[in-house]
This record gives sequence, structure tokens and C-alpha cells, in this order.
Amino acid sequence: MINEEEYPVTSGNVIIKKVRDFYRIIDVKTGTAGKANQDLRDLFVLCDGTRTVREILEELSKNYREPRPKVKEKVIKSIEFLEGLNFLSLNHTPQYTPLVIRESDMEWPLDIVYLEVTNTCNLDCIHCYKHAGPPLHNELSTDEWCSIIDHLKEIGVVELAVTGGEPLMRDDIFSILEHAARNAMWLKLFTNGTLINEETVQKLKEIGVEEIMVSIEGATKETHELIRGKDTFEKVIKSISLLIENGMKVRSNTVLYTENIPELENLVQLLLDLKVQDMILDPLMKWGRGEDKDNLIPPMEIGKKVAELFKKSEIEGKKIFELKFTSDIQNQDPNFSFCGIGTSMCAITANGNVCLCPALYGPEFTAGNVKDASVRELWLESKIFQPFRTCKTDDMQCKTCPSKMDCRGGCKARVLQYYGKVCMPDPWMCVTQGQKWPLPEAVSTEGIYRCK
Repeated sequence: MINEEEYPVTSGNVIIKKVRDFYRIIDVKTGTAGKANQDLRDLFVLCDGTRTVREILEELSKNYREPRPKVKEKVIKSIEFLEGLNFLSLNHTPQYTPLVIRESDMEWPLDIVYLEVTNTCNLDCIHCYKHAGPPLHNELSTDEWCSIIDHLKEIGVVELAVTGGEPLMRDDIFSILEHAARNAMWLKLFTNGTLINEETVQKLKEIGVEEIMVSIEGATKETHELIRGKDTFEKVIKSISLLIENGMKVRSNTVLYTENIPELENLVQLLLDLKVQDMILDPLMKWGRGEDKDNLIPPMEIGKKVAELFKKSEIEGKKIFELKFTSDIQNQDPNFSFCGIGTSMCAITANGNVCLCPALYGPEFTAGNVKDASVRELWLESKIFQPFRTCKTDDMQCKTCPSKMDCRGGCKARVLQYYGKVCMPDPWMCVTQGQKWPLPEAVSTEGIYRCK
């Protein structure tokens, strides 16, 4: 029973975002999302920790010009509903917690943008899809990145993911991260983990980076360094330990290849011992420098082993890892692919090109450059996004799949590589979910992706 003298308050991680004719409520920390109408939005705005339930009832009764008992019934049910989803809690004392409201008049609201702040990297990983190493010609300056971040906030972007190359190679990276932290509800950093020390960790913590994605490719020095290069394994382990010891959220990213599959369980145990919160496992793909590494690319069926390991962890009553994408705030609309390409997510390269995603950045996947047009203009007007906006989940042979809502078609970059067309399921997600996936040779060439 709700006490009318208690103070409803959000967690501080909640945003309300206008999406066409409804509102989306998102907890950026947990990824929990829900839809809301105008009435629920009005209630939510009042739940900032400074008003009691009684005061909220009186204010809404006055605003709606309805009797208090009628308003009370709806409000109590709504508060109980929001509390059940952990969007709200009830305090005995007032405690102001601001709620972020992002308005957008765009037909396709943009939620997440990957900022590839440099192509420079201190490693020469044999599988790198970006060919990272030397900087690109005309990489954006500090002021240009800050201006882009300001614009992204104006058009309603919620999450910024700073990546590269190796972002920590930029002399001004902390200035860019600090500006991003002031303008995003959720900020994450991708790193190879070799340049992190105690000073770096303290700066990242002070700035307010919510999550660090660290790459680790094996449970042993030999396996990791076959991919990442000499003298990198111990640096990565030390970096992960430093980050976690200082209270930062770390999510590991592992590329599965033929040599690390036999030690997969040992890798998972290593990351558990390090207290890594989440782990992402993806097969090596033929992108960038991985294009000619056929001998290292595992068969897609290896996903069955990953799924078995996941089930084993459930049976033992503990969470080992989750088959996650790199973001918890991808497209929340069940009609579209979870990865969000073209419907809620895009990427900006180091020289300002707006492209489909970090893995799809070639000329055929590029909308234009921020020096010639705004992100808003490119996002709304470029033809490269249209195939993803017309392909719905039920169009991808996923309609009758019992795991449909767990992946909603999966990673579109992987889909394009396998099939050359958008409206197909992600084979990796099919296998890890224990479902059949169509072999590329059995798929019609009709509808092959064209964007120009």
C-alpha cells in the first residue's frame, strides 16, 4: 500500500524521450525501457523527489480538473507500475533527483552515436576491422568534436560511445570525454586496455565515464597476444583490475577465433575472478585486416558451445556472461532490429563521416560528412538508412522464432556480410539461441543491399 506522505523519485538514470506520438522511458544504467502516454509523462515529471504522493495528486487533480479520488486511482496504479519496473522508488524524506527529458521532432529519433575520435592506435591487431594504426587525413579537432557533441544533445541523443582506433592516443581525449559527459546521459569508452594507469583511471572516474569496454582475446598470454601483439596481455589484466578496484563498470569484449575457443571456459572464469560485470563474445569476421584470416575464422556452429556455456551458468545458479551487444540502449522498438542501425544508432568516423555503424563505414555505407551537413540532416535525408527502416522484425524469417524478442534479427553488419541484404536474421544470434539459420548459398540474391 502506497503511503501518500512518501516521496516518489527516479534513480537519476532515467530519461523521457519523445518518439513520434508517444514517450519512451529509459533507464540508461539498466537498459530497461517502456512506453508512456502524455498522462504518464506528466506524472513522471513530478516525481523528482521533492513532492509527496499527496502533493502530486493535488497538482494533477488541479491540472486535469478531475476529482481527486478519480485521479488517485490512476496515479497510484501508475506509481506501482513504475516502481515495479524500478523506474521509481519511494523515499520517506525529500531528495531532489533531476529527470532528463529529451524532445525530438525527428521521425526516426537518434539515441546512440559512436564517436570514433581517432584512427590512431598503438597496436596492430591482426583482425582489426578499422585498419587502425595511422591517423586518418583531416581528423576532427577538439573544437569540432565538442561542437558535434553539442549538436547531438540538441537532437535528443542519449548515449555516446567513444571509440577509435585507440581513443587514449589523443592528447585531448580527456577534454572530449569531459564535454561528452556533460551532454550525454550515458558515456562509455572503448579501449584496448594497454594505456591505462592509475592516473588515467582517476581522470575517467572524475569525468564520469559510466562504462569501459576492454578487449581481451584469451585466457593466456599466448592466445591473447596472437591477436593483439606482444606484451599486451598483462597490461590488459592490470588495467581491468585497476578499473574495477576503483569502482568502474567494465565490460569485456572478446573476438572468438580458432585458437581461443578451446580455452573459452578458462577465459570466462578469468573474467569472473576479475569481477568483470558483463562479457561480449563475437566471432571473428572477414572485415578490415581480418579479411584474409580464413584460417582463424571459427565455424558459425561454435555459437552452440557459447550457448551451452551460458546454459551451464544458469543451471549452476550464477550468471557467467550474457550474449549482449555493446550497448544496453539499442533500438527499443520491437518492430526493428535490436542493433539499431538506421533506426536509432549511427557512427561518426575520425574525419567526420557519418556512417551506418563502426563496422560499416565504407563509401557505400556513408551518408556524408559533418563538415558539409549536420548530423540531423544526414540522419533524416540519406538513403543509406532507408533499407533498415523498411525492414521489420517479422520480415526477417523471425516471425515464428521463439527467440525473436531476444535478438530481433541481431547485428546487421554481420547480416550484410553473410547475405549481402538487410532483411535476414543474424546467423550468430540464431545459433546461440539454438535456432536454425539459412545458409548463404540458399538465400535469393533478390533484394541485395543498395544504398546509392
